[in-house]
Amino acid sequence: MNYLRITIAKIAELAGVSKATVSRVLNNSGYVAENTREKVMKIVREFNFVPDARAVNLSKSMTRTIGLVLPSTSGPFYMEVIRGIEDILSIDGYYMLLMTFEASRDKNEIRRKYRSLLEEKRVDGLIIFDPEADEAFVQQMAKAKKPCVYLGREYLKIPIDSVSADNVTGSRLMMLHLLEAHGFKKIVFVRGPLDSYHALERFKGYRKTLTEWGIQYDERLVFCGNFTREGAEMVAQSIFSAKPEAIFASNDEMALGIIHRAKQLGYSLSEMPAIVGFDDAPWAEHINPALTTVRQPMYDIGRTAAKIIMDRLSGGSHRTPMKVKLHTNVIIRESCGCYKSIFE
Repeated sequence: MNYLRITIAKIAELAGVSKATVSRVLNNSGYVAENTREKVMKIVREFNFVPDARAVNLSKSMTRTIGLVLPSTSGPFYMEVIRGIEDILSIDGYYMLLMTFEASRDKNEIRRKYRSLLEEKRVDGLIIFDPEADEAFVQQMAKAKKPCVYLGREYLKIPIDSVSADNVTGSRLMMLHLLEAHGFKKIVFVRGPLDSYHALERFKGYRKTLTEWGIQYDERLVFCGNFTREGAEMVAQSIFSAKPEAIFASNDEMALGIIHRAKQLGYSLSEMPAIVGFDDAPWAEHINPALTTVRQPMYDIGRTAAKIIMDRLSGGSHRTPMKVKLHTNVIIRESCGCYKSIFE
C-alpha cells in the first residue's frame, strides 16, 4: 500500500477529473458517474488517502457540535434526554454544547443567546426544550439555515421539527385506570406551574376524562404543587383535608412529596388514599409504596431528536418538518391500591 502523502489536486490529476468532482465523491454529494466515482475511489484506496477533518469542517463551516437547550439539568427527566442525545451524537463523532435556563432569570435573554449560537455558526444544529417559547419566536427559529428540533411541544402551525410525549393521553390513561380499575370518583389533581405547557396538557387530560365520565369538575379538588416535592408537601395537608379517594400528582416529584407528608402526618400505607404520578422517574419503583405512574419515553425523546438533527445534516430524504409524538403508558405498581392487600 502506498503511504505517500497525496492531495485532492493530485487525485484529480491522476483520475483526469476536476477537484470539485473529487470533493463530490469524497463527500458523497451531488451527481458523479459511477465509473468516474470508482476511478477516484481506486486512487483514494491506493494511496490510503484520508481527508483532513479540520479542513473538511472548515470548508463546510461545520463545528461537529450540536447545541442542547434545557430548562434545567436537575431531575431524572433531563438526564435521560441527555443520555439519548449523546448516544446518537457519539456514533457520528459529534459533541454537545449544553445551555440551561438556570443561567438567567430572564428567559428571553437565554432565547437570544441560543438563537445567536445558530446565527454565529457556533453549532451545526440545536435541540431545544423550551415549551413556553411563543410562536413568534419559534417562527424565527424555523427560518434558521441550520436545523432545529424543539422538544416537548409540536408547534403544528410552524415548519419546524419537533419531538414530544403525548401528555394529554398519558393523563387520560391514568384517570381511566383510577376510574375503571378502582371505581374512584373523588380524584384530586395536583398540577404544575400555571405557565407550564406540560402542566396544562396533563390538566387537560384530567378534565377531559371527568367530562367523558359525567363527573362534574370541582376546582376545590385541584391544587398547585409547581412540579416540585417541596411545593406538593406545602399543599398536602389541604389535600388530605379534602378526603379524596385518589390523588393524581402530575409529576413524580410531587407524588413523592405527598407520600412523604402523608407518613409525617401518621398515615399508614393501608390508610393512604391512592397516590399516583407522571414521568416514571428511575426511583419510582423503589420508594414505599412503589409508585404507580405514567411513563414518559425520556430517553427516546432525546434519541429521536438527535436522529432528526443527524438526518437533516446529512441531507436526508425528509423534506417536510417532522412532528413526532411518542406514546406514554401507565405503569401499575402499589401506590394506586392495586396491591393494597399486601399492607393489610
